[in-house]
Amino acid sequence: MGEPGSNQLDRRLLKAGNVIVAIGYAVLLIGLLLPGLAWIAEHERASAVVITGWVLGSAMLGVALINCGSKLRRAYRAGMQSGF
Repeated sequence: MGEPGSNQLDRRLLKAGNVIVAIGYAVLLIGLLLPGLAWIAEHERASAVVITGWVLGSAMLGVALINCGSKLRRAYRAGMQSGF
């Protein structure tokens, strides 16, 4: 009786890990791409401090999300190996 629930939990961990990693990469991409596009368009002149803050903030958030997703996927793999 415990096995179907644990298999469902394992699948949820894998799915959540993949989704969080994808969101992390998207945040990194947007965080790096948006200031570049604003600079190319030059309609809006943002200061170097604002651009640096945006890039660093997006990079930190993206890396944190990727790390969290990777930990969830590792938990999935550990659950699959242990048989729980």
